[in-house]
Amino acid sequence: MAKKVNTEAVVAAVIRVNSLYHEARCEQYKSIIYIKPGVYDFDVERIVGISLRLTGRWNEATVTGPAFTDQYPHLRLIVPVDSLLPEFIIEGETVPEDEEE
Repeated sequence: MAKKVNTEAVVAAVIRVNSLYHEARCEQYKSIIYIKPGVYDFDVERIVGISLRLTGRWNEATVTGPAFTDQYPHLRLIVPVDSLLPEFIIEGETVPEDEEE
């Protein structure tokens, strides 16, 4: 089972990195989180900034295309839950492998 992520805290951190991402959303699926900044383009400096803010490492966030079912098909960032700083983890809570957050 994956650790449960405080997705609201992740969104707040992403917005602090770049205020252009004021419509950011975050969803957890098993052991990864998807960050949807709500923009069509990504700047490398912003990706590195988000990665540093969430994980403490520059290379943990990966850019991926939109999910087929996305209503608004923007690019997304993927970050492994195990890479997140402890402040983004809800202590003692987990997400079952067959449940989507």
